[in-house]
Amino acid sequence: MIGNGLLTLPTHQAPFKLLLQSPYTALVSENTRCCRKHKQEKMGTVNIWLKRSYVGLTCFIMITCIVMCGFTLFHHGVMYKEEEIDNSSGASKGVHMFYVFYAASFLFSIFGLFGIFKKKTWPLIVFTVGIIICSLASLLVATVLMIGQSMFPHFIKDEYLGMLPLTNATETVTETLDHLQSEFECCGIDQGYKDWMGVIPHSCLCAEDATNPCVSSVEV
Repeated sequence: MIGNGLLTLPTHQAPFKLLLQSPYTALVSENTRCCRKHKQEKMGTVNIWLKRSYVGLTCFIMITCIVMCGFTLFHHGVMYKEEEIDNSSGASKGVHMFYVFYAASFLFSIFGLFGIFKKKTWPLIVFTVGIIICSLASLLVATVLMIGQSMFPHFIKDEYLGMLPLTNATETVTETLDHLQSEFECCGIDQGYKDWMGVIPHSCLCAEDATNPCVSSVEV
């Protein structure tokens, strides 16, 4: 209502105005502000520890990738120097797969650190998804290698038994077996010197005082 040139509230709104101006309302508002401030401080503490744990995990992954990549590189160099591996072999392809795995994990870790310090969501998503994929891939490769390791001796045995009799083997196979017999001081594949059907190579003739006694050999 307007009276004497002044704006006045209606009578039914006066109690509400008094309630808004009461000390009880001010106390409630102050408590609400305190609760919000305490909640923000608590969330800030949680975010700090979450950030630190995320940084620690990412740095651990990066250090592990560097160490394992260095170890793989050293082992690869030793094998290549001793001519135990070439670029076309399956072992070389396996080593290259490890290089790709370590490089990808290191790259995803960089995305993770970028997302943490820049407070961006998409790099963290890339890091999380990438690490999960790398972990599943490494688990799959490890499972395949374990299965292959258990089946490898049987595969090699069947392959070599298929070469019998050795007199019908190709020249390449004969040279390979001759080299193996000289190096490991053994003879034949299954029944010793009998596998050669009377045409016994010189590599089957092992001395009695050999460091590793010859198996199924024709002794000198």
